[in-house]
Amino acid sequence: AGSNWSNSGNWAPQLVPAAGEPLIFPNGTSSMVNDLSSGTALGALTFQGGSPVLSGNSLTLMGDVTFDANKSGAFVCHAPLKIGAALAMNGGLNDFYDAIDVNGQTLTLNSGVHPINVEALNGSGTVNANGFGIQLDHDGTFSGMLTGTWNVSGSVPNANFNAATLTGTGTVRSEEHSLNSSHITIS
Repeated sequence: AGSNWSNSGNWAPQLVPAAGEPLIFPNGTSSMVNDLSSGTALGALTFQGGSPVLSGNSLTLMGDVTFDANKSGAFVCHAPLKIGAALAMNGGLNDFYDAIDVNGQTLTLNSGVHPINVEALNGSGTVNANGFGIQLDHDGTFSGMLTGTWNVSGSVPNANFNAATLTGTGTVRSEEHSLNSSHITIS
């Protein structure tokens, strides 16, 4: 049936996902393309295993993202994500996200075995990094509160770190932080 989400043959029952619906991806799901309308709001996403790669149009997440910890490999998300409600993203083995817009919400990232890799963090709100934390690789426009464990390689000059463990070579603005690296530039 291909990898496009708009193909009803890819779903059981054979219907294209409607706005707000939770989606379940069985073990073995690999490459997927979100070719639904850009910004489509979806409910919870559950991955039952495998190493899926998601590309395509942006998504608005309205429910938690969960991986079966015993069967999940790497998850790569090239589709831009907007957070539409307070939610948790529970990591698999290795998770990679190109861009997340927190959109004034509270996002809790629970890493599995390794830190969750986020290329760019944008918007405003609160991001809680639990477990092995977050590897933030590139510059973003995020302004708000970041808690938990962070390794920053990019720049988040408008973010506040509260009770966070902070490492990396990036640039941050913070009055309250636990600095674990002399390479962080405080602006």
